[in-house]
Amino acid sequence: MSSGPDGYASGMVWENAPRNRPPDSLLLKIAGIAPVEGSWGFSAKVDEGPASMIGNRHRFISQTAIDCDGVGSDEGYIVVSRTPIRRPVDDGDRSAAFLEAHSYEESWWNWIGRMFGGSSWAYPGKRIERPEE
Repeated sequence: MSSGPDGYASGMVWENAPRNRPPDSLLLKIAGIAPVEGSWGFSAKVDEGPASMIGNRHRFISQTAIDCDGVGSDEGYIVVSRTPIRRPVDDGDRSAAFLEAHSYEESWWNWIGRMFGGSSWAYPGKRIERPEE
C-alpha cells in the first residue's frame, strides 16, 4: 500500500503549480481530463501555457510509469517535457504522441492539510525522477 493521497505515492496534476521543475519543461494548467482508450495515458484541454496549446486537447502519460503514480487532481497544473513521445495504444496495434508528465510526491503541507479535511492534490512536494536521471 502506498502512502500518498488517495492510495497513490505520487501524482501528475496538482491544484498549485509545482516549484521544482526541470529547466526544459513546460508548466500547463489543464482541465477536462479523460482517459485515452487502449493506453495508460489521458487527455485534457490546456487552459494556460504556450499560446499554440491553449484551448486544445493534448495527450499525457506518466514519465515514470510506476504502479503507484496517480493522475491527481481533476484539473490543475502539470509539468511536461517539451518533446512528445510515441507510445503504443490499442494493445500495440497503433501508436500515438503523448507529452510525458513529471510526477510529484505529496508535500508535508499537503499531508497536514489532508488530515484536516483539505484536498488530496493541493501541494506537490519533491519531483519523482526516472531511474536513469
